[in-house]
Amino acid sequence: MKQNGVIKFIIAVISTVAVTIVSNVVYELIIAGVDAGIDAANRGDEHSHNMLFEEAKLPTCTEAGWEEYYYCDSCDYTEGFVQLDPTFEHQFGEWYTINDATCLMDGLEMRVCECGEQLSNTIPAFGSHDYFNRVCSRCEDVSEYSVGLEFSPITTLYGNVEAYMFAGMGDCVDTEVVIPPEYEGLPVTAIGDFVLRGTGCNVESVWIPSSVVEIEQSAFADADSLQQVIFDDCEGWSCEIWEFVSENEYAEPFWRFVSERAVDSDELLDPYEAKELLMMRYIKMYK
Repeated sequence: MKQNGVIKFIIAVISTVAVTIVSNVVYELIIAGVDAGIDAANRGDEHSHNMLFEEAKLPTCTEAGWEEYYYCDSCDYTEGFVQLDPTFEHQFGEWYTINDATCLMDGLEMRVCECGEQLSNTIPAFGSHDYFNRVCSRCEDVSEYSVGLEFSPITTLYGNVEAYMFAGMGDCVDTEVVIPPEYEGLPVTAIGDFVLRGTGCNVESVWIPSSVVEIEQSAFADADSLQQVIFDDCEGWSCEIWEFVSENEYAEPFWRFVSERAVDSDELLDPYEAKELLMMRYIKMYK
C-alpha cells in the first residue's frame, strides 16, 4: 500500500511539472508571435506593394494637378508625388460669334475657359444703314424712299419753315431716286435747279411725289445718265420758258421770261418725254 501512495505522489509531481512547462512554452510562443507581428508592422512588411504609374496632370484655373508619380494599388503608399496648385487664371479660347451685329442692333461674341467659365463681349452695331436703291447692303432693310438726299427749307415771310425743297443728292448714291413726300415732318413741295449735277452717281430715274408743286429751271440739266422721270401726279402742270441773257458783253446776265403754257398730262405720263422736258435748261414747272 505504501508503494501505491509513493507512486501516486510521484505521478502528481510529474503532472504538475509538465503543466508548468507546457504553460511556459505556450506563453513564450504567444509573446514571440506578438513581438514578431509588431516587428513586421514596424518594417512595413504587411504586404508587397504593387506599384502603378500615374501620368502628370497640369493644373487648371480651379483644380490642382500633379507631376508623374507611382502609387500602390492597394494602399496609400506613393513615390514621387508632387501636387501642383491651381493657377486661378482662366485660359479662355478663341472668340466665337453668338449674334452678328446689324446696322442698328448690337451683336454678341463669347469665349469659354476649359473650366466652363464664359466671357462675353458686345459687338457694336454699325449705327446706320448702307442703302443703295433703297435696300441696305448689310441687313437688307428696304426703305420706301431714297435715303441721304439733301433738302433746303422753304420759309414764310416771318422766317418759319413751312416746307422743304429737294436740293441735291447729298449722301445718296441711288441710281433710282425716289423723292419722299415729306422731310422732317413737313411736305417736300419743290425741286431746286441742277439737283443731279456732278453727283457722280449716274442717276437713271427720278420719282416725283404728288406733294411737289414747283420745279426750278434746269432741275435735271447735265444729268447725262438720266433715262426717265416718273410723276406721281401728272395733272395740272404748267411750264414757263426762260432764257439766260445779257444786254451787252459788260452787263450781268440774267433770266428773262419768254413764255408759258399748260403741260399736257400725256407728256408727263410718258417717263421718257417727261425726262426730255425736265432736262431742258430753261424750263420751270409749277402747279
